[in-house]
Amino acid sequence: MRKDTDAKTADVQLKPADDKPPKVSLAAMQKMLADYATLSIKVGAAVPDISGSGLDGKKVTHKAASGKYSLLSFYFSECAPCIAEVPDLNAFAARHPDVNLLAVTFDSTEEARAFKAKHHFEVTTVADAHGYISTLGVKAYPTLVIIDPAGKLVASKSGGVISTVAPDGLKNLERWFEASTHHG
Repeated sequence: MRKDTDAKTADVQLKPADDKPPKVSLAAMQKMLADYATLSIKVGAAVPDISGSGLDGKKVTHKAASGKYSLLSFYFSECAPCIAEVPDLNAFAARHPDVNLLAVTFDSTEEARAFKAKHHFEVTTVADAHGYISTLGVKAYPTLVIIDPAGKLVASKSGGVISTVAPDGLKNLERWFEASTHHG
């Protein structure tokens, strides 16, 4: 394992017991990673409505945002790329009030409240959402999901590839959203 505390990153390399490199092609590895980041719901399919309450106790739904696109951000409190996306998600929400932005986590309500306070996360959050996360097939974090006003999946991206600590994270997020929704 290699740690970089300044960059807040760690690389872990797993080796077989015999210390021989695994016989997996790069193409096979890329396919495996792509499959891992793929949702169980396909683009164009109806996305089940989230059933839960925000941290303020009010009912939260993406379908209640009639006439709006929804952007769902799946995260958990110890995920470094998830934390890195917070400023960009906050800025996106402020610049795009026409988009229903919801954060979804399997963390407990207590953990989600602590995350919001510590990282100044300003997005409505649904905690304890294990069932919803499982229904959509989210396995990689962070994952961003765009849902159209009719409740259908438009696009998804996993692994912090849209918005990172890069100075153009918000622009990348906006470009992806606009290209995916064909409005902008």
